[in-house]
Amino acid sequence: MNNKDICDKEYEGILYKFIIGEYDKALEDLTKLLKNDPKNENALRYRGEINYLMKKYNESTDDLNNLLEIKPKDTWASEALKLVVEASR
Repeated sequence: MNNKDICDKEYEGILYKFIIGEYDKALEDLTKLLKNDPKNENALRYRGEINYLMKKYNESTDDLNNLLEIKPKDTWASEALKLVVEASR
C-alpha cells in the first residue's frame, strides 16, 4: 500500500462520516490531516463546509480564506465564503 492508497482510504472514511452526518468525527479527522499538510486543498474545502454546516462561521471563514490563499481563483471557495459571511450576520 503506497501513500496515495493510504490518503485515498483516509478520504473515503472522512467523506463517509461527512455523508452520514458525523460532522464532529469528520472535522476531527480533517484537522489531523491539516496538521500534517496545512495546504491540503480538499481538507480545507471540506472542513470549511463542515464548519459552515455546524454554524462555526469564524472557523469556516478561516478555512475558506486559507483555501483562497492557495487557489485565489477558486470559484467554489469564493461563493462559499460569501454564504458564510451572509450567514454570520
